[in-house]
Amino acid sequence: MYYGGIDIGSLTGKAVVVNDENKIITSAIIRVKRNPVLTSKLVYEEALGKVDLCSDEIAYCIGTGYGRERIQFADKSISEISCHGKGAY
Repeated sequence: MYYGGIDIGSLTGKAVVVNDENKIITSAIIRVKRNPVLTSKLVYEEALGKVDLCSDEIAYCIGTGYGRERIQFADKSISEISCHGKGAY
């Protein structure tokens, strides 16, 4: 099973996919476009394309960052502050 994370910031959009063992399977970083919806789709497609996965294979996806509310395919959005805290502890 695979899990996705999308971070849409003010300058870059980032995507990561991990497996059940929390190993990073793929990732991508792109410059933010004018539209955060487009940015989220493009960075996600780029990451998935690197390992020939499709979005249907992602069990759950979290969105974060400045544009987190605009990530239409994310199952949940979490503030970047909460994500930083979770990562630190």
